[in-house]
Amino acid sequence: MINVLHLRSSAGLYGAEHVILNLTGQSSLFCHHELAVIQNYLNDNNELYTAARENGVTCHKLPNTGKFDLNTLKALRRILKSSKIDVLHCHDPKSVFYATLATLLSRSPKKVVTMHGWVRNDLKMKFNNLVEKFCLPLFARVIAVSKEISQDLTGQIRRDKIFLLENAIDTEKFHPAEKLRQDSKAQVNLLIVGRLSPEKGHENLLTALAQLNHEGNSNWHLNIVGDGELKEMLLATSKRLELSGQVTFHGVQKNMLPYYQQNDFYISSSLTEGMPLVILEALSCRLPVVATPVGAIPELLQKSQGGILCDDCSPQALHLGLSRIFALEPARREEMTAAGRKYIEDHLSLSRAREKHENLYAELLN
Repeated sequence: MINVLHLRSSAGLYGAEHVILNLTGQSSLFCHHELAVIQNYLNDNNELYTAARENGVTCHKLPNTGKFDLNTLKALRRILKSSKIDVLHCHDPKSVFYATLATLLSRSPKKVVTMHGWVRNDLKMKFNNLVEKFCLPLFARVIAVSKEISQDLTGQIRRDKIFLLENAIDTEKFHPAEKLRQDSKAQVNLLIVGRLSPEKGHENLLTALAQLNHEGNSNWHLNIVGDGELKEMLLATSKRLELSGQVTFHGVQKNMLPYYQQNDFYISSSLTEGMPLVILEALSCRLPVVATPVGAIPELLQKSQGGILCDDCSPQALHLGLSRIFALEPARREEMTAAGRKYIEDHLSLSRAREKHENLYAELLN
């Protein structure tokens, strides 16, 4: 049995957190998974810890009161020893930093990190990313969730350490509604899911939707799922653009299936991404996607044929993408959603991802 400890500094249940829950949530004949969550001293969020415990995962909390906390390091070392960890799997820059220090003079456990995507438009995150890049050469494998991330890593670490392993989802959990809506005269319900933070591009999306209204195309409603530091600003922007009656903020939701099943289109307005789980979930639920061309999204939509790719991340490009998808004939939408669902089933199912992770762990230990 391979003992794996996943390490994450978490601010909520977002894409990386769901990747961890997917990997740890099912029993395995080969791997025993545990989770250690570094407490965020600015935002002591327990959602990942709570969700993992509800799934029956052995969980640990690591105290953290500042940029560097010796108690965090000591607590991590105790867990590595007491749980006899074979593989330490990190999921963010802070976990990479503490994992590096905790194992600096030891060959065990083997260290792995999943690169979920760099946030490049935040000064604090830029510094964290820089620290992470200095630590990466000390890791046995660096998992890239997209070809773009894999290419970014080339030149920073040895090519043979880079392991391309795209995100995956549970296709049984995320399934389409029994009957897809076909009434072209009904209100069009749009969905976007993610942190309310600058890199997600919500303001550009609101601007694009306001342009649709100015053209007389106001038969839509936007559902925003997620929370974050930009909520008040986005509420004010909705009001300024006279969209308040057409936009609903739902906060963070644990059960996303009803949202995917009750909306007509999924929108991704991100300025930066890796391989976003929410788009995989939307495709699996047979939602057509409109997305900006960042991270692994262009390749995903090209291969799956499950949506429309915008020319760039601007409000104008989003407006054009929305106009195109609103004009879809029912038969074309049916083709698009069926193709998207099939691609996820064939290539990005959770069982395939778990098998690839376990094979990687075994390879490192052998």
